[in-house]
Amino acid sequence: MQMNAGCGNVKRRIPLPILLLLSVAACSPHAQGLEALPRLTQANQVRTLSVDQARRGLPVHLVGVVSVPSPFKNSFFFMDASGGISVDRIDDAAPPMHAGQRVEIDGVTGPGLFAPVVIARTVVIVGKEKLPQPHILSPEELMGGQQDSQWIALRAQVRSASIQTIWGHPVLVVRAEIDSGAVVVVLVGNYSKGGWDQLPGSTVLMRGACGTTFNDKRQFVGLRLIVASLDDFEVLRPASSAPFDLPLRSLDSIFQFSATTQANGPVRMRGTVTYAKAGESLFIQDGPNGISVRSGQKNSPAVGSVVDVVGYPASGEYAPILDDAIYRVVAEDKSVAPVQVSAANIIVLSGRTFWAAPYDAQLVQLDGQVAEETQEDFQDQLILREGNIIFRAKLQGSAGQLPNFDPGTLVRVTGICIARIDDVRDMRSFEILLRSPSDVAILKRLPWWRSAAAAWSVALGLLGLLILILITFLLQTQSELRALAMKDPLTGLLNRRGFSLLAKRTWRAALRTDCTLLLFYIDLDRFKEINDTLGHQAGDRALEAVAEAMRECFRPTDVLGRMGGDEFSALCAMPESVAGNIERRIVTKLVDRGIRQCGFPIHVSVGVLVCSPALGPVSIEELIRRVDARMYEKKKQRKALRDSLALKV
Repeated sequence: MQMNAGCGNVKRRIPLPILLLLSVAACSPHAQGLEALPRLTQANQVRTLSVDQARRGLPVHLVGVVSVPSPFKNSFFFMDASGGISVDRIDDAAPPMHAGQRVEIDGVTGPGLFAPVVIARTVVIVGKEKLPQPHILSPEELMGGQQDSQWIALRAQVRSASIQTIWGHPVLVVRAEIDSGAVVVVLVGNYSKGGWDQLPGSTVLMRGACGTTFNDKRQFVGLRLIVASLDDFEVLRPASSAPFDLPLRSLDSIFQFSATTQANGPVRMRGTVTYAKAGESLFIQDGPNGISVRSGQKNSPAVGSVVDVVGYPASGEYAPILDDAIYRVVAEDKSVAPVQVSAANIIVLSGRTFWAAPYDAQLVQLDGQVAEETQEDFQDQLILREGNIIFRAKLQGSAGQLPNFDPGTLVRVTGICIARIDDVRDMRSFEILLRSPSDVAILKRLPWWRSAAAAWSVALGLLGLLILILITFLLQTQSELRALAMKDPLTGLLNRRGFSLLAKRTWRAALRTDCTLLLFYIDLDRFKEINDTLGHQAGDRALEAVAEAMRECFRPTDVLGRMGGDEFSALCAMPESVAGNIERRIVTKLVDRGIRQCGFPIHVSVGVLVCSPALGPVSIEELIRRVDARMYEKKKQRKALRDSLALKV
């Protein structure tokens, strides 16, 4: 059996496994029943199917034109007079399609991961035609994903452009602002024409197929535009030859209320560099004000340099940031003295109205006692304590390595204060971003037993023998934890045994205090495929990205662990109402983090279990089993979507 795919009359042989599958399917009663059904002959007839209808594999015969080929897989976007649709080909070895090819498609419907698609058995090129002029759409018309797969045009201002690797293929990734801060990610397959590095700052008209980003529930979460080549970019207004001629604005002025309409676009700010990591980010400060800047610029300014930064205001974790920025040095060696603070003053109640972080993005200096130190290839981390406040000090692996600190050592840390505020704002934390190992200075070395002995002496006078027994128990437990090697060496999270031990204690405490906990179980989707196609280093980066996203979405006091392989878990004392928000944050962060750091989107399956005292004295192992079952059910539903082709054809 042969099929035409890729070009005119050239025959392509179907791989043997697929040939056998098609032969069996063709002889089945189900397949014979489909032949009796009327074929769908318009793209819009497929688009308007429900998920269950599309999953039935209804016969399709379409004639139209290729609008945009996929830049990183063997599929393409197709359009006819009724609209557009995404087409996936069975033959992965078929030559790539090209925009403007007129094709005849025979296949079946599929549910897709977001909207219905066509699964093409054969694609025959029957000619070539010019694509029509697409409609220019507004951001409002794009929301919700209703324009998915349609041939559209967008007017936008380009923020940045860079070559990135997505699923093993180099792709030009353009970030552009279409209106009022709405940002679209543009993927360009053919950029051989050159000149893409001149796009940032220009206003362009882009033509392409509307793509979407979505979660595991088939819900729209973001917008993409898939563009065939740079020929589909029309520069309406070139980038300014002098972007640094914009008027200067103060670091604390963005996103403040103004009764007058402010023009969209970049802003220019000036400050002294307090932290810099080439190709990623920097922090600048002007007096008591600081701001985080994200930039792909490769030349890193020295700490202490005064720079002009031109970037786009965007929402950060706590305060606004500048995104897609460029910068230049205007003066050298203007040092910034760190602000001397205590941990108790970093997160404060402002006017008894809301919690505030007055030192966010500023260079600060504070003291703390070392509770624990973890050292990894990519990051060193100190867990510090001041009174009853626990905070983290982090040093990126590229900046060096911290020396070993014994627990109980009193240190002074200097670094950038980063506030972490959760969705309900009643749980507050912060961390210190270190710039080099010299940002940690030892004030006093303390034997690990000294502070414990002092506490023991005071407690002994109050509670006597009972406290002595408690201290003995704690010392034995500490020895057990060290013997178990509780840390996962790759991600820095607890390993399975460490997680089970600490989660068991947390659950027992919750039962005693009538407190409700949330237990999350997270599984990295298609992990084997990442390892097999992109290599184990890519798999390791994906695991590290999941761990980092968990650290950003949970608090330092929560119990986070890697349960083994590609499975993670988290136990936290939070109300049930925030479970959905946390799940969405994890899913959204990983899609963006995967594209930025790994070169491919990262998707996870998440199960959530509300652990209330009403459950009774259930073991932590049983709770993990229950939440794992919930996660697996979600994963099985998505797997059924991917397997629908093999089951129906």
